[in-house]
Parts: sequence; C-alpha cells; structure tokens
Amino acid sequence: MALKAPFREEDLAAAVSSPAEGFVSELRRGWRPALGATLAMGVGTSLFLLTSGLFMKPLGAEFHWTRGQIGAAAFASVLGAVAIPVAGWLSDRFGPRRVGAFGMVVLASVFIGLSTMKGDILVFYGWRICVDVLGAAATAIVLTRPLAQAFDRHRGAALGLGLATAALMVMLIMPATQAVIAARGWRAGYLFLAALPAVIGLGALLLILPPMPEKTIASPPHSPSGVPLSAALRDRRFWLMFLAMLTANMCFGGLLGHLPALLGDRGMSPLTIGLVMSGLTGAAMFGRLTEGFLMDRLWAPAVACVTLLAPVAGLLLLLEPTASVPRAMAAVLLIGFAQGGEASQLSFFTARYFGFRAYGAIYGALAIGISLSLATGGTMFGFVFDRTGTYDVAILVAAAGLGVAALSMLATGLTPRTARRTGFDAADAEPVS
Repeated sequence: MALKAPFREEDLAAAVSSPAEGFVSELRRGWRPALGATLAMGVGTSLFLLTSGLFMKPLGAEFHWTRGQIGAAAFASVLGAVAIPVAGWLSDRFGPRRVGAFGMVVLASVFIGLSTMKGDILVFYGWRICVDVLGAAATAIVLTRPLAQAFDRHRGAALGLGLATAALMVMLIMPATQAVIAARGWRAGYLFLAALPAVIGLGALLLILPPMPEKTIASPPHSPSGVPLSAALRDRRFWLMFLAMLTANMCFGGLLGHLPALLGDRGMSPLTIGLVMSGLTGAAMFGRLTEGFLMDRLWAPAVACVTLLAPVAGLLLLLEPTASVPRAMAAVLLIGFAQGGEASQLSFFTARYFGFRAYGAIYGALAIGISLSLATGGTMFGFVFDRTGTYDVAILVAAAGLGVAALSMLATGLTPRTARRTGFDAADAEPVS
C-alpha cells in the first residue's frame, strides 16, 4: 500500500506488513513526527525540572530564602501526579500537537512569571504548581506518542534516539543558561528559558509535527489500533509494568538524589564527586540508545530485565566503607545506563502491548507510579540515613527493588496466552477503514 501522507495511523498500520522495511525507510516516512516530538521534548517540562537547581543560590541570595524553602516546591509533584493521566487522556482526544502546544505556552508563561518575582515565596510555589499540573501537557506522556507511532519495526531505536537527543539538548541548554545567569542575572536566565518553549517548542509542534488524524481521535470502541484504558487495566501486563516502574523509580529517585552525599561519606572529595557524577548523563544517553536498538532485535522483556538488573552490581560496590574512583565510576555508569534505558521502556511497551487508541491515558496511568515513587525514594533514603547513620540498608533495599522491577518486566512477556489476547500487539494492526 502506498502511503498517502506521513503520520497517518491507518497508513502506518498497513506498512507493518513489510518485514524488510529498514530504519531509513521508516525514518523517511516518519521524519516529521520524529523531529517535531524530539525537539519539543528537549524544551518541554523536563527542562524546567533540570534547570531549577541553577537558580537556587541566586534566589536565596536575592530573597534570603533557605534551600529547604526552595526545595519544598518539589512537593507540587504530588498534584502533578493527578494531572498526568488527564494530560494523557487529552492527548488521546485532541492530539499531541494541540495539547503539547498548550503545555509550551504554559512553560513560557511560567518562566516569564518567575522572572518578575518580588520575594513572596508563595508566588514561587504557585508557579511551580502550574508547571507540575498544567505543564504535564508538555511531558513525555504527550510527546512520545507521535515518535512511537511513526515507527514500528524500529520503534525502540527511534525512541532511544529521540530521548537521547532530547537529553543532549538539555545538556547544551544548561551551561548556556548558567552563562546567562552569570552575565545578566537570574531574571535574564528565566527569560532565556522562556524563549525556548515559545520558539523551539511551539515551532516544532505547529510547523513540523503533523496534526493527529481525525480517524484516530474518533476511533471506534473496538478499533484494531489499540485498546481502551479499561481493557488495559484488566491486563496483567499493565500491573506488572506499574510494579516495575514503581519499584525502579523509587530506587532511582533515592540513588540519584543521595549519591553525591553517599560518596562524600565514603571519603571522596567534592571535586572528585563532581567528576564521577558527570558520567551519569552520558551513561543514561548510552542506555537509551542501546536498549532501544536491542529491543527491536531481541526479546524485549529480557532486554528490559537485564537493563534493570545491571546497576545491582554497582550498588553492591557502594557498600564498601571507602569509595575508590574506579568503583564509584562503575556504580554511577551502571546506574545511569539503567536509568536511561528505563526511560524508553514505558513508551515502547505501552505501544506494543496496548496500541495507540488510549496511549496517553494508559501511559499516564502508569506514570502516576513514577511520579510518586521518585519523591518517595528520596524520602526513604533520607529517613534510613537519619535512623542508621549510613546508607547501607537503603542500598540493599534499592538492589532488591531493582530485582523486583527486572523480574516484573520479564514477566510481561510470560503472560499466559489467554491473557495476552486481551491486549494489543503492533504486529496485529490492521488499516482503519
């Protein structure tokens, strides 16, 4: 079947019947949604979260806020957990371009609003709530859909490449933001960030990303393009994935938040800690690319399982009373590799098992566990340290949690045949009439 236009779901589904289709062929057909989604993710809500630390000291110096007061804004993520499935449902109903564009407008407005603050910390908290609630429209829940939908046989590689590229964009934006703050002050830093979603984000969504097909928006109840959320909730694989995301991100949330302090307790100097931690982002990007490539070619649940088990060896190295640079670097690289690879699992398996009819709603329901567990993990690590004076117990719990997550992802591929029929596999897709 000749494709009539890029990014039409009925055409993409029909193209599944071409087993010899290569990555270049799929990219030629789906470059617009791939590029648009990748650029939008690079300047989406994650940009706010990753750059917020750059403003902690300037805001404290200007308004005499303590770091605890500034850090307390993160509790807005609890409200954001409620907004996540709503954003996913809206993207299913109105399409990722419309919903994502709304999220970009929200982000630009928040950055501009932050640049005008006069010292009332409640205003700061209010803007943070806007990001976590309304800014959910510019997260991966919405923006990975067009990227995943544009590819089939090479979906894992496409997701890995897109997420890695978005992370690289953030890596480049962070030093640029720091340079603006150093030269022009923190208000100029916020205005610089406001321009990114307003120009790059909206431009990518409105000029590059094609609109969602009307047939996708109004798909019939039993469309072969996927299953509704209610059917996914009756599928064992949904709950196995939920358990995996919950336990894995509780571990990652605790590890990433407390790892510098843990290494310092082991006798490592601040300069060396910074050097070791610098490998985290590179390992995460490598993990996204590698796991995406392997999931297209090997049994995907086994790839996910091995990826989540990889950092367990690194965690055991951290139990040593002193931290040597080789051991610490090995642990950080393994943790980063797993955390990066895990980032693409949710998009990949949601599309594979449940299709695209309710992709956003199902992704959002699964992501509730991620949102809550990241904050819980940091709290758990801190509580254990306060009670025991060491992170050893927390490390062992994290290792066990990653084991549970790995086995849960493996079990999604071992679901009985009778249960498997209630789900959806992209290989069974048919053209929508």
